[in-house]
Amino acid sequence: MARFLLSMGVEHMYSAPYHPQSNGEAKRSVQTFKSAMKSMKGGEGTLSQKLSSFLFQYRNTPNVTTGITPSELFLGRRVCTRLSLLAPDIAARVQKKQAQSSYSGVNRNFEVGDPVWAKAYGKGQGWEEGLVTKKQGGADYEVLVDKQLWRRHADQLKKRMKEKMQVVPEPAAPSESAFSENAPVESSLDKTVSPSESVSGFATSGNSTSSTETPSSEITHEETLPQDTPVSPRRNPPRERRPPQRLDL
Repeated sequence: MARFLLSMGVEHMYSAPYHPQSNGEAKRSVQTFKSAMKSMKGGEGTLSQKLSSFLFQYRNTPNVTTGITPSELFLGRRVCTRLSLLAPDIAARVQKKQAQSSYSGVNRNFEVGDPVWAKAYGKGQGWEEGLVTKKQGGADYEVLVDKQLWRRHADQLKKRMKEKMQVVPEPAAPSESAFSENAPVESSLDKTVSPSESVSGFATSGNSTSSTETPSSEITHEETLPQDTPVSPRRNPPRERRPPQRLDL
């Protein structure tokens, strides 16, 4: 017995003789077991089922000394019971937090019906067109590719834009209003005049100017303009051409 306890790492301690209070924890465990079995007397189930039910409840009850349940100490997690159904869904909360967290700054969420590019393995290591049909867990999806269902992670999927036809607009035909007689006509005052034209437009003697001949088409348009059209005064004075001064040697 001493060898077995030593191999299991159990320290065997002895209590004082004729003093059962020294082994109070063991006596209390026996009392708890007897009272539980008496309370289940006359109930449904066999003795083995009643014993399993008692052990399940006892191992999921927090201990006064440790503050956690014996099953949590042994398994490292809480065992699901009927009371766990009344508590908030921790798994759904964890999945929601994981979905909100972004590891690479890229949108990793896909909805059912989204067109995607799915990573292909065994077909040239490329990408195949697919359609998301089902979402499984936080980042796993079922993708329909060429009448086959593939299971891919969000890291193995890429967004695929829907193809849209590019419509080239036809050139608009000129409207009849552009050739109507009432269409606005640019005035000759708005046109820019080059320096050569401005020089030839003035006479060499005095400040009088000589206008160039105007085509007949412009004359007809000028006649349609109202008579009270304001004419802006000339900003620059007329240019006077002087004979060059040559050096006589």
